[in-house]
Amino acid sequence: TVEFMRWVFVQPRGDVAQSAIVVAGWREAKPILDAILAVATGDTSKLRPDARRPQLRPTVTAEQRGDGGTRTVVQSVILYVPS
Repeated sequence: TVEFMRWVFVQPRGDVAQSAIVVAGWREAKPILDAILAVATGDTSKLRPDARRPQLRPTVTAEQRGDGGTRTVVQSVILYVPS
């Protein structure tokens, strides 16, 4: 999940094509969703400290969605829960 956070932080955000699909296990779900939310809102206060995590990239456009967030490259998240 640390690698995912670092990867998603260097991806473009804003007016971008949503091209990534994330498949994660149930244990990784919360940190991954928290990282996606941080990229979308710009609020990293709920993430665990990581000195090696890059700064968020500026948005591609200044326009934001009605909910205050911006678009990320992640189109969807699929959770894998073994039976």
